Amino acid sequence: MSNTTPEFAAVILAAGASTRMKQCKPLLTIEKQNMLSRLVTTYRVARVFRVFVVTGAYREHVERECSRLACSVVYNEDYEKGMYSSVLKGIRSLPSDITAFFLHPSDIPLVRPSTIRFLCEHWKDSLSVLSPVLKGEKGHPPLISAKLVPSILAWSGYRGLAGLLQQYADSFMQINIPDHFIHLDIDTPDDYRKAQRAWSARNIPTLEECEELFRLAQTPQKIIEHCRVVEQMARHIALSISSFQPCRFLLAERAALLHDICRESPKHDIVGSAFLANFGFDEVAEIVKHHMDLPEEASLEAKIVYLADKIVKDFNVVSLQDRIEETTQKFKGGKAERQGLARLRKALDIQREFENLTEGGLELGEGSSNERDLRHKWEKERT
Repeated sequence: MSNTTPEFAAVILAAGASTRMKQCKPLLTIEKQNMLSRLVTTYRVARVFRVFVVTGAYREHVERECSRLACSVVYNEDYEKGMYSSVLKGIRSLPSDITAFFLHPSDIPLVRPSTIRFLCEHWKDSLSVLSPVLKGEKGHPPLISAKLVPSILAWSGYRGLAGLLQQYADSFMQINIPDHFIHLDIDTPDDYRKAQRAWSARNIPTLEECEELFRLAQTPQKIIEHCRVVEQMARHIALSISSFQPCRFLLAERAALLHDICRESPKHDIVGSAFLANFGFDEVAEIVKHHMDLPEEASLEAKIVYLADKIVKDFNVVSLQDRIEETTQKFKGGKAERQGLARLRKALDIQREFENLTEGGLELGEGSSNERDLRHKWEKERT
């Protein structure tokens, strides 16, 4: 393996005529930033600074944006021949010192910077292609070895680039990544609307992404099962108070589900928070960071997760009073008891706050109907 630092580049394909969208897709905006700008920014955040944009249809408009973004432009006069002609044009523009390059259609614009970083970190000189995968389905962008450039340029074009890459299956590697945006392709107005909705919730992982995060963190199954019960309790609390105070249900649920993702690490709250933030889930990470020790100015969702975690012991819903008595008997003085009791009393304060808010409608603890419902649901899921 080479000891030199690998050099990466990105080829963004933005030459298409956008026939189904009927307008220039690279310049469509999602939360006030157009798709091309978002992609270029993604690569720069991931420290891939050599970005080449292939233009074709809408050349004038796209190249004006490229000028504003200060990225390299390659015009494909044969764009009407299809995407493979743009692939060839972009690859011919690559500098000779490139180790590998990303090939990225501009209509898959929401891939996270963490995904690009993750692929770069896992690149090996022995690979021909490194492709991101979620739930067994390949996504974009592939990272392709520069050693394949001569073969790509000489390829007949049969079945596009995929036809050529099949010949390198022995050195083709797939890597699981918690990023559902690797599959989000914007071809139609309906796709565009879905992308806008998905982007608004980008800081909250989907259930598929949560599963992959657990796998990457190597979280034991027993801890995952505990997290699922805490998630159910957090959902119940959020529903109970939602009629009295606005609450971001999904944020509270996902933070509860992932709160102990790094439970086996020392200072697991801090380690878990950093792990989640590294993949771009900042809001969830902030709640996970404080699920052991809650700051005074905590968000409503952080309070929900904090309380849910203290009410659930292992897989069971218990009363805070019982936990306080157990902690007192177990540690019998000393720092551990003082710290444990302080946390439980903080949870008790939050429980009373929520009970006052809901006018006594918050039913928690062992023996409550909520506890019985959770236990029944959990036992059903386990069997």
